[in-house]
Amino acid sequence: MIKLITPLLALLLLLGTAYGKKRFVKRAVSPKGSLIEAKKWIQKKKYNRVAPLLAPLIKKKKLPPEAEEAFVLLVEAYLRRSQTLKASDALKSFYKKFPDSPYQPRMKHYQGVLYLKQGRNYKAAQSFVKVINQPTSKSLFNQSKNYLLEVVKNNGLHHSELKKIVSHLKFDEELVSHLLFVLGDLQAEDMQYREAYASYKKWRDAFSDRPEDGAVKTKLKLMKKQMSETKTILILVPITGAYAEIGKMISEGIILRLEKYFKKSHSGLKYKIVDTQGEPIATVQKVREILKEKKNDVVGVLGPVMSDVTTALAIELSNSHPHIPLITPTATTHGISQLGKNIFQLNVTTQALGQLVAKHSVDCLKLKEFAILAPNTQYGLELSRSFEEEVTQRGARIIAKQFYNPEESDFSGHFKVIRMRKVKEDLLKSGGRSGRNHLNSRTLPSYAKDSILKIDGLFIPASNGKEAHLLSNQAQYHKLKTTLLGSSGWYDKDLFSAGFRHSKGAIFSTDFLNLTTDAKRSFDQKYKERWGASPDKIAVLGYDATSFIVEALRYQKPSKILEGLLKIKSFHGVYNKVFINQQFGYNESATLLKVGRKDFESVQGCGEGDLSE
Repeated sequence: MIKLITPLLALLLLLGTAYGKKRFVKRAVSPKGSLIEAKKWIQKKKYNRVAPLLAPLIKKKKLPPEAEEAFVLLVEAYLRRSQTLKASDALKSFYKKFPDSPYQPRMKHYQGVLYLKQGRNYKAAQSFVKVINQPTSKSLFNQSKNYLLEVVKNNGLHHSELKKIVSHLKFDEELVSHLLFVLGDLQAEDMQYREAYASYKKWRDAFSDRPEDGAVKTKLKLMKKQMSETKTILILVPITGAYAEIGKMISEGIILRLEKYFKKSHSGLKYKIVDTQGEPIATVQKVREILKEKKNDVVGVLGPVMSDVTTALAIELSNSHPHIPLITPTATTHGISQLGKNIFQLNVTTQALGQLVAKHSVDCLKLKEFAILAPNTQYGLELSRSFEEEVTQRGARIIAKQFYNPEESDFSGHFKVIRMRKVKEDLLKSGGRSGRNHLNSRTLPSYAKDSILKIDGLFIPASNGKEAHLLSNQAQYHKLKTTLLGSSGWYDKDLFSAGFRHSKGAIFSTDFLNLTTDAKRSFDQKYKERWGASPDKIAVLGYDATSFIVEALRYQKPSKILEGLLKIKSFHGVYNKVFINQQFGYNESATLLKVGRKDFESVQGCGEGDLSE
């Protein structure tokens, strides 16, 4: 039976296969036919049917004449389906292969639509302007115009971007008139009254015969009044150069605080960002030029960031413009605020940090003998100097000082020098004897190498937790029995993650307490909402420096900010309360911490308490 059925099955299968081939043979379509069919699908809004027809055309090595229009239809279909990556690739390929195509205006319009879908509003507006300025068809002109108006209506452009767009528009007077009017309104809303006045005046010069002329006249009068009352805060930060990233974070903190103030107050205050480039001379020259142009406009300066730039500008302002206050958020070199009554430092100075830990070491811990091991940087040198001056003034002694390159990882040479200095000190104290061992030129090197040496305090102003951890371990390895002392670089959670057995008990001074308070949580949330990233300490310093000015505005109007600042003894910052030295205008809110078993612990006077509690 099986043998009889098998030939029959084979025949049926053969016939079925042949029938299937005939049934499903794909009908070849010409390039022209593909275009016609694709257009039909677009009219029916069946955009998913377009790519299978046209994609093969644009991928051929030798492009058929129909490929040029196929690109246009494909990009439209991709955009309709929000396939932005495919649309972008097709546009790039089209521009390369058909630079002189009559479809270029249409593709520029599509480029604008693509930018919109990508959230790049200004680039989209630029593309639409190109189409508007070179209209090839009324339909395309109106499409690009409508898209541009929609972007503006939805507040998709900053007034600085809209100003550039308006300056490039050529032919459509109605469009220019409308956008110029909107530009003035946007500038006025942002309290850029001088710029708004210029925009409204430009509108009147060109379109005074239009119905809106009366409204523009009224706006001009209002802007004139606002200009006489508006005052400017200069924000001086490095936008370019080696310190641009620091400048960015500082300015974000400043702007966040100013925007909060603007929402609650209509005091006529605005800000202007100036790029210092991290250069002292360039900064002084730029500020001189601004003050020449707007002598009665600038009422305060937030910045600069770096100590050398701040010093140069502080000298200039204290001598030439003593009524204009300068508040630097970050400069730490001691003495800058002493250059004039109008100069303030909101970051705790290196001298204050060094003095605090030195005072505690001598007065509370009763230490009398110290060694210093510090980075050979401005930060390390200034801290070491202030620490040495303070302990010496209090009757203690520095027996050894060593400065290391920040790139070093092996500090053996520096510890050997410290040990040898200590041995010599002990030798002098004992009259040539140390315990039972008589020290001489032959036995001294061996004693200096192998003995456990006690030094009351070792001051290590490390730049960060990793560095502090490394130096603590090496101090133990080189057999130094000592109390470890430091500064704000130790206030770093990396100290714990790296393994910190030899760092326990170290006492250091810091300029802030990183506690999770309601104020800190609120700041973190608002910063992230505004800038899309989490803040760090530098952004907080910018925010607090601006809070100092805002606090002054509680006492005085913007034109008399300095008078308000001089009245402030303290104000609430993001991390903690900030205390201002009334004589010299610097932040004296330094505090002491100790490396505990699990976390940093506060040191209150000559006692101590756990911060984590």
